[in-house]
Amino acid sequence: LNYDSFVLTPTFGEYAALLRERVPTLFSNAKRLVVTEFGRSVVGKSAWTACSVEYLKAPTQEHHVAIIQAGADLFMRTCYQPANFPLRITAHAARDGAPLRGEARTLDVAGPLCFAGDKVATAISLPAVSQGDFLVVHDTGANTLSTFSRHCSRQQPAVYGYKRSSQGA
Repeated sequence: LNYDSFVLTPTFGEYAALLRERVPTLFSNAKRLVVTEFGRSVVGKSAWTACSVEYLKAPTQEHHVAIIQAGADLFMRTCYQPANFPLRITAHAARDGAPLRGEARTLDVAGPLCFAGDKVATAISLPAVSQGDFLVVHDTGANTLSTFSRHCSRQQPAVYGYKRSSQGA
C-alpha cells in the first residue's frame, strides 16, 4: 500500500507481474495455487480520519505541536512503529474544510493519551494550523478501527460512509 500519495501503487497486476519476473518458478507448476493476503492494500485507501486541532503548542516559533482527538488509541501501528506505518496528513480550514495554503511549518501531531509515544506524526511539513482547523489522516481503512484500544475507557470514533455518484459525493 502506497502511503505517500493518493495513487494506488502498486496495482495487483503490477505486483503479479513483478512476482512472475523475479520468481518465475513460483508459477511453473500448474497444480500450484499462489495465494496472497492483501487485506491492508484492499481496504487501506477506503477511509480517512478527520480530527480537529484541539490544542496547539508552540515550543519554538518554527516548530508547533497539534493535539488531536485520535492517537495511539486509533493509529496504534503508526504510533508504536512510525517508520513502518507512516500516515499522510493534510490540513484543512475550520471555516469551510478547504485545504490550508501558505508557507510550510514543521509540525508534530500528537494524540490525546498521556504518554510520550502518542505521536501520529513527527516533524512533518504543513501550512500553519490553528486551533479548530482539521487534520485529515489519509489511508486509515486498515489497521485502525480493527486495532482500536480502549485505553482510559476512550470510545471508538463514529464511522460514516458515503458513495460517490456522477454528480459528486
